[in-house]
Amino acid sequence: MNQYQMLYSTPYLSSSEMLRQMYKGTKKEDNMYAIREHMIRHDVYLDRQYRGYYYWLWCK
Repeated sequence: MNQYQMLYSTPYLSSSEMLRQMYKGTKKEDNMYAIREHMIRHDVYLDRQYRGYYYWLWCK
């Protein structure tokens, strides 16, 4: 199981910095979807600390 797949099952919210590095390290749509779903599940997609992800993940 890779780090992107683990986002679906972990009960913990990953840090903004970790998600940013994961995003920058991938071009795969499936991996970006995993990051997006993780943020939705933890209800942080509108949080100030995670705000920049809106453009990265939803406006593509």
